[in-house]
Amino acid sequence: MSAVRLQTVCFNLTALVNTSESEVVAQETYVITKVCFALCLFSTLIHLLLLVWLPHIRRMYGVFLVVGLHASATAHLATLIACSADREVWYSRVASLTASIAFLAGLGVNLLSAWSVCHLVSTWRVSRRDSLIKHLHNLNTASITSLRPNCLIDPAPSEVGLCGCFHDPTGPVARPVTGCALPLIVVLLLSTVVMLAGSVCFPASPGLSKDAGQNITATTTTFVIASCGLINSHGQFLVFFIFLFLLLAVQLALLMAVSKRCLGAPEDRVQLHQERDVTARYCITLKLAITHTIVWSSGVVAVYRASVAVWNMFTLFSSLQAIYITINCTFSRPVFDLVHWWHEDEPGKPEESL
Repeated sequence: MSAVRLQTVCFNLTALVNTSESEVVAQETYVITKVCFALCLFSTLIHLLLLVWLPHIRRMYGVFLVVGLHASATAHLATLIACSADREVWYSRVASLTASIAFLAGLGVNLLSAWSVCHLVSTWRVSRRDSLIKHLHNLNTASITSLRPNCLIDPAPSEVGLCGCFHDPTGPVARPVTGCALPLIVVLLLSTVVMLAGSVCFPASPGLSKDAGQNITATTTTFVIASCGLINSHGQFLVFFIFLFLLLAVQLALLMAVSKRCLGAPEDRVQLHQERDVTARYCITLKLAITHTIVWSSGVVAVYRASVAVWNMFTLFSSLQAIYITINCTFSRPVFDLVHWWHEDEPGKPEESL
């Protein structure tokens, strides 16, 4: 009997030590997550303030990228609320759901920005071809060099809309989107429906295993608690990340199509460089897509493996991404060249800048 009692005492002590270690890890992860997402929120707000202060850059970004920054700020704020509140409180669950919806909406809006750039480049090439044919028809002898200035779309700052519509009163018109409200509403509704359906069809479970009542370990339970309950079940994990990586794949495909179209032929490469606003928006959208892919690749590994260490790496990548996007996109060479060009009294031929 004494041996059995000793074994029972040792087992209870081991369980107590494991529970204490799990609580310590959870508290440390809470602190790391809060600090990293606070940095994300702070960097995103600084980015938005710079756009308010610099209207030229705000118009160059377009409404899709600006709304994407708002979605990112909302996601980070909701994550901080979810981490600060008790998981049993109703507004903690609402905050977790809001963060998931905002993350998906931000990626969807970036997809719309990639689509607008792709459509603008396609329309631009068609407009250039039609303008060239018209000039060749009107002139008996004309060189490509003399015709090129007439075929460019060089908008003035007042003619660059938030939606990304570029207009030259003396040349062709290229409008990448006919309206911003409808695509944004579709993205927001689709993200909301996907996450609500995932929450209803796959309710929260103590861990992330496929069977909620089996294979639940202290590691998975600790991870669910430490990760602020953003993903509460295996079904929600599948719904969230499948939709997320689908959005990333489509926007990367669109941006690759733009790169192939604009870098495939020498004349197209010159045309993209001459369009400073298109170049700057393309660079910002591409940087967002690439950094989102890196960040969420670590996120899916962290959630799939229920690894607290990889989750800490994911939150660190998120904060570094927000800081990088704020600094690199706002103070990049294409943006500075565009602002300098806009402020010239008599702007000449734009220089190549990439």
